[in-house]
Amino acid sequence: SEGRAKAAKALEEEVLKHLRDLAMPGARFRVSLSKAEPGPWGAERVEFLLAPSEAQELLPLRQAASGGELARCSLALELALGGADETPVFVFDEVDQGVGGRAADALARKLRDLAREHQVIVVTHLPQVAARAHRQFAVEKKGGKVSVRPVEGEERLLEIARMAAGERAAEALDFARRLLEG
Repeated sequence: SEGRAKAAKALEEEVLKHLRDLAMPGARFRVSLSKAEPGPWGAERVEFLLAPSEAQELLPLRQAASGGELARCSLALELALGGADETPVFVFDEVDQGVGGRAADALARKLRDLAREHQVIVVTHLPQVAARAHRQFAVEKKGGKVSVRPVEGEERLLEIARMAAGERAAEALDFARRLLEG
């Protein structure tokens, strides 16, 4: 129990560090340990609590987080655990919701770090995130059908530019080149 309490405090600090980098600067995160009947997993019940902003109260993670916040909390937890998890594949959808600028760059770097130890699949609209991917696929919906195709080389450059500037993609080509160069 003493070891678990000490580890919980260290986990809180590490998760908060990652959440701040992931565009949640006012977030609070706690690992709640409450007494439970002793069993194979210890004598405490463990629950993660989150307040996404300073103005919100700490609530169980499942109640407090939106889809994007939950994805960022999952990413922060995985990074804080430092590869201790043997989950082979992570899928993140909406992890970049409400994120832009420097936070998008930080998010992209953290996803790439996680991808060193696991397979990571990210659905993203951010060119910064897509540019850091080892492989990129374009998903298109037309006439009720969805198609997925890899984008590579010059086509990838054009796709990154389109993500950055929409119809004004030609103006974003230099930006896209710099993103892909890392």
